[in-house]
Amino acid sequence: MTVGEFDVLAALVREKKQELTPKQLQDLILISSGGLTNRIDQLEKKGLIERSPNPNDRRSLFVGYFRNIVIRDDTNFLITTDAKNRAEARFF
Repeated sequence: MTVGEFDVLAALVREKKQELTPKQLQDLILISSGGLTNRIDQLEKKGLIERSPNPNDRRSLFVGYFRNIVIRDDTNFLITTDAKNRAEARFF
């Protein structure tokens, strides 16, 4: 996982609803729309996030992460969520 992918996950973890539109993510992590699309694609391929339709706007999608995930790899960070949907992201 790249630091950029971590930025996307961390933004979702901090969000109370655990889902954001790509535009909301783009504004939070200050990245181009093309760069964000690439990160979302990579995280979706890894099974860490999913896209879902926005019921209020057929032109829009939500991006959300799977609950109860633990991510730890060679970039030395951890994201965990518990059953109460509390989340923690930290660097080691």
